[in-house]
Amino acid sequence: VLNSRPKSLNEFLDGMSGNLSFETLYALWTAKIDQKVLGFELGDDIFNEFSNDPDTALIFDTGLFDSMSYIFRQEASISEIFAEGIMDFGQAAQLQVDVRYNPPTKKELKDYYEEFTIGSNDYWNNINDFCFMDYDEYVSEMEEEIPYSVFVGDFFVCSVLYAEDLYAEEESLEEMFQLYSSMPYPPLETFSLTFSLAWSPEVWDAASVASGGTIDAGIFAANTFLATKMSKFELVALLDGLGVPYEYKGLFEDLLYDYYSDFYAEAKKFVSFPRGLAFTVEVLEPINPEILIQLEDNPMLLFNILNKIRFEIKANPRFKNL
Repeated sequence: VLNSRPKSLNEFLDGMSGNLSFETLYALWTAKIDQKVLGFELGDDIFNEFSNDPDTALIFDTGLFDSMSYIFRQEASISEIFAEGIMDFGQAAQLQVDVRYNPPTKKELKDYYEEFTIGSNDYWNNINDFCFMDYDEYVSEMEEEIPYSVFVGDFFVCSVLYAEDLYAEEESLEEMFQLYSSMPYPPLETFSLTFSLAWSPEVWDAASVASGGTIDAGIFAANTFLATKMSKFELVALLDGLGVPYEYKGLFEDLLYDYYSDFYAEAKKFVSFPRGLAFTVEVLEPINPEILIQLEDNPMLLFNILNKIRFEIKANPRFKNL
């Protein structure tokens, strides 16, 4: 168990942005962790901007951003590490990310550590110019006493905006690919990753009204599409305009119908009672990175990748306890 409890966001960020030793990083990867940031709020300027905007006011009226919490938990054993991050919006909505993977060896982690340290330092040095990371400086700039919970909330919002601004600078898919490929990735050859989002009836109704009927129209169309399960011939006829090259058409049609059959029951459950979605990607076998480079010249290699990946969709995941 890694026993370290920062007394403030400042101390937490100092630790995150500092030069972690290799031993500390390895301990973090294999430790039991239970980290909570509870009850932080948005600053008045951000809150008022969104609550007074006609496009977002209805959603803010549901209490979605009155009090937010972030939870990170990790359980580690010799054979598996399970980690989950939860962003809770006052139990009105909840975003969850779960990951399972085999613990890396020290040798595997060593190469990643060297790249991670350089990338992490660059990130935190740059975000320091974009967001307030010190509470005293934040209060001085605002020229009034601001609750610490508001400072924490503003930092999380600012860090999201910083990431959005960072990726927005990449103007093409090629530049985006270069950006992602330059990032240091953990040495995980197989893993399971789940993203899930759940919401209350009030948040769904407010989002539906705020969309001007677009969401309701989409659900109506999906209900029609999922009223009865289509045959392979019917699905192919419906999707015939995808522009798949003739020589690959048969294979892609089989693949599409397999996915349609796998996801049909959960998709129908969701459109009948839309309260959330969970999407899981599980890499069952290591994927050779060289295949990704060769995909453009040989699209058939896509099947080599897909045969090693399992996809799953679940309708209406439950809210998790904080």
